[in-house]
Amino acid sequence: MIATGRRGLTRSALLAPVLACGGTPPVDPAPPDPPVATRLEVLPSAVTLFALGDEALLTARILDQRGRVLAGEAVTWSTDDPAVAAVDGTAVEGSGLVTAVDNGSATVTAASGTLEGTSAVTVAQWAVRVEAPAAPDTLRRYGDTVRVAMRAFDGNGHPVPSSALAWTTSDSSVAVVDETGLVTAAGNGSARISAVAGQEVAAVEVAVHDREGEDREVLLVLMRAIGPSRLGRRGWDPSKSISTWWGVTTEEEGRATRVVELSLPDASFRGPLPRELGRLRSLRVLHLQGNRIRGVVPREVGMLPHLESLRLDRTLVEGLEGPYPSLEVLNLAETRIGRGYTVGHLPKLRSLDLSRNDLLFFPGAVFGFPELEVLNLNRHRFTGQIPPELAGLENLRVLGLGGSYLPIRNDVMVGMDSTIPPELGRLANLEELYLGRNRLRGTIPPELGDLANLRVLNLGNSHYPYRGEVHLGLEGPIPPELGNLANLEELWLYANQLTGPIPPELGNLTNLKQLWLRENELSGSVPPELGQLTKLERLELNHTELSGPMPETFGNLTRLEVLMLGSTRMSGPLPRAATRMTSLRTLSMVSALCVPRDSAFDAWVAGIMWFTGTRCRN
Repeated sequence: MIATGRRGLTRSALLAPVLACGGTPPVDPAPPDPPVATRLEVLPSAVTLFALGDEALLTARILDQRGRVLAGEAVTWSTDDPAVAAVDGTAVEGSGLVTAVDNGSATVTAASGTLEGTSAVTVAQWAVRVEAPAAPDTLRRYGDTVRVAMRAFDGNGHPVPSSALAWTTSDSSVAVVDETGLVTAAGNGSARISAVAGQEVAAVEVAVHDREGEDREVLLVLMRAIGPSRLGRRGWDPSKSISTWWGVTTEEEGRATRVVELSLPDASFRGPLPRELGRLRSLRVLHLQGNRIRGVVPREVGMLPHLESLRLDRTLVEGLEGPYPSLEVLNLAETRIGRGYTVGHLPKLRSLDLSRNDLLFFPGAVFGFPELEVLNLNRHRFTGQIPPELAGLENLRVLGLGGSYLPIRNDVMVGMDSTIPPELGRLANLEELYLGRNRLRGTIPPELGDLANLRVLNLGNSHYPYRGEVHLGLEGPIPPELGNLANLEELWLYANQLTGPIPPELGNLTNLKQLWLRENELSGSVPPELGQLTKLERLELNHTELSGPMPETFGNLTRLEVLMLGSTRMSGPLPRAATRMTSLRTLSMVSALCVPRDSAFDAWVAGIMWFTGTRCRN
């Protein structure tokens, strides 16, 4: 039956026109290929979970070659790190349920046959609540650490690691904190350590109290200036207490350990002093002698409130700045302070040493130091009179005004051209008096015999007549009053123009060890009372006009090591008692004196290292 209507046309009716025209009938199209599973994709391809126990549903889609989804295909699910993310493929057909287990990253894989698809899963806990612990113990040393154990929780109430928090410190000069909550002490004080999670903030106070911290930082600056290896070899170990470091003395002050003494002689220090030394607020003693420190001492050091003793001798220091309110001892010997240097106002000064600086002017400021006990200006180059006002420094124990060796210029001699002020005899506490190597003239004041505590009296002269000068040096007799100096150990009167005999009263100086009378015009015989000086170690009588024999009493000088009798008018054989001087190592005699020839004297002479003299003729 043939269908009527447009929708009822048969295939033959449709082909009729084509065949009538002589065409080729069309070929039926090939049937389409059956769908083939070609690709597997997982949606979403990446997921982040912010709390342990959170879940996410992953969907696996299998696509054919035309990109059409195929239904009903079997899918299996797996994870490469089940400790981070677990996956369950049975909850919903074709889907995988991922559960957060721990922070980290995992790859979840869906597989169907040979096809696979993946999703990157990240578990990153996000703290929604933070609780602060109790404050940790005080940190006792710079560099010490403590971990602040903040308690943070995610949305499911699981603990969140510290690294998930944002950490801050209120004062990084006291304590710094890293991204894990590890706090490191940086300076004394307290700091607020905060952990931030979203809108949640928790904080705890961390206290730092390093008993040595402040002063250790200063010493480390000094260590870098001197050289870590130099001080490291001497025990400066930053990992140990500064109280164990060479040259460092500490004391406990309340809750702090402070440096009170810093003594680093000959430590190979070069360059200027660090200003940071002014932060050693408890420092009482600073001894840096023998180093190549240069420049001016910083004012910060001069402001130290408790500094009592400062030694910078044998350095390249050029001066000081600052008031030094508590300074008692100042030693700038052999430095570069300048020939016109004068000290400032130091009301508490007890000892001042400016020796070996070739000073051209007497530092008059010393008269303003009422507590002064030691004044050492030896090796100066100033001229003029010895100030009698020195007698006003009634606490003086040592007075050194010895001059230098050489002239400044061809027409000016070095040293003070002066008599000895008798007022010096009022210095009742004086123990050492050095006036030698000056152009001393006049007589020795007998008032010096009143210095009952004197141990050293040096009036020796080193100068010779120069450019027509008739004489240099003290003249007149040796005052017998010097025999009152019962504590005297050294008497230096050499190279003067002293005349007359040696006072027998010098035999009362039973503590004397050194007696230098050479190069004077002394005359007469040697008093036998000198044999009472049983502690004498050196006796110089050479280059004088002394005459007569050696006294028999010299046999009592059993400690004598040096005896100089050359260039005198002495004569005769030595007394047999001389052989009792068994400590003698140097003996110089004028030829008119002689040593007898017998076995006792032979053995005695053999024991003398340096012998200049003659043997008697039998």
